Amino acid sequence: MFESILIACALLIFFIVARKSREHALAIIIFALPLYLVRFSVGPFPSTLLEGMILTLFAVWVADKKGVVGAWRCISEKFRQTSRTEKALHLFLFLFVLSASISAALSPEPRAALGVWRAYAIEPALFFIVFLDTVKSPEQVRRMISASIVSGVTIALVAVYQKFTGWNIPEPWLSERRVTGAYPYPNAVGLYLAPIVWLALGRVQELFAEKKTKPSLGVIGASIVCILAIYFSKTEAALVALTTTAFGVGLLWSRRSCIATLVMSSVIIAGIVVTPSVSSTLSEKLLLRDWSGQTRLATWQETWKMLGEHPVTGAGLAGYQSVLAPYHTHDYLEIFLYPHNLILNFWSETGLYGLVSVIGVCVLLGILMTMTIRRRRGDTFVRVTTAALAAALVTILIHGLVDVPYFKNDLSVFFWFLAGSVVVLHRLSREVPRA
Repeated sequence: MFESILIACALLIFFIVARKSREHALAIIIFALPLYLVRFSVGPFPSTLLEGMILTLFAVWVADKKGVVGAWRCISEKFRQTSRTEKALHLFLFLFVLSASISAALSPEPRAALGVWRAYAIEPALFFIVFLDTVKSPEQVRRMISASIVSGVTIALVAVYQKFTGWNIPEPWLSERRVTGAYPYPNAVGLYLAPIVWLALGRVQELFAEKKTKPSLGVIGASIVCILAIYFSKTEAALVALTTTAFGVGLLWSRRSCIATLVMSSVIIAGIVVTPSVSSTLSEKLLLRDWSGQTRLATWQETWKMLGEHPVTGAGLAGYQSVLAPYHTHDYLEIFLYPHNLILNFWSETGLYGLVSVIGVCVLLGILMTMTIRRRRGDTFVRVTTAALAAALVTILIHGLVDVPYFKNDLSVFFWFLAGSVVVLHRLSREVPRA
């Protein structure tokens, strides 16, 4: 009862903030993404504090637009004013929501599918709509990114504290001090923090360009704390994703960074080659020869067989475990919630059309970012921030080769926060620079 009162008070306060400033409400949501862990029920329907905040903000936005008709008119007008590439992005988002809706209707687990449909398709889309109508200036984008960085540092500080004290680490990971932060399992730390590292590094680059040394040192500290938390969580896929993305950024950022990256990579590779223990460990993990890798290979084989017989519809939202059961031949393994591969995750959950829509969204985001950087090479904020967003998205994609970087309440909204920031910067790049 007391918890229900606290949640109701929190949502009431958030409603008041949203009425006064949608921008502040958006920043609060971005900062508070991990609050999906605060769960409650409205009658028979389970929900989370994060969901309540997103729905409250969307309701306030609809009210500000004079109701549903006004909100639809606003969306239609904005759609007509956008570039062709952005129009295509919105259409792929609509296709994703439609595919998720059909998958929810066809799911063998309709009750669970309804919750997944709300959390991973509908609410992120509502957040995206409000974000694009609210965030319109470089300063606003900067504030949203800052909210994300502060959120990441908060989680990272909890994780680092856990490492040295053992406080609140769940029993399965306590003996090896594998930190979990505010989450129930370690991999969630890497999934959340890895892309935020790039947002922080982008902010560092921007501050250096503006010759603001003291603030840049603070953000550098934030980046280090986030990387430490990922390392202490032993989320190896996140570390590989960060390293691989860093190599790509180094090659592409400038001629000097390209040379430095190649030299540093050569030294590191030489060190690995002459250290047999390190090289054998790395090859074992990168080639998926360890237990974790073999588990994923077995899961992918079973998932592929299942999709071979359900190529269009997949398993349906929240239906993976039950639909995969007849194909599960590796009895020593449990059936996971998802296949732990970005393509198989979306294909299984949202069907072939859902997978196509996600691929379309990623391709179009890449095109938008490329166009933005080309148009505003001389604008430090737009160029650096777009590059940071690109690195964050690439890190998510690489991590997604062996994990689930979207089907989590905070991660799904976070993805569309990154996508919204890309769109806003693209819109700014189309404006005529002021003299």
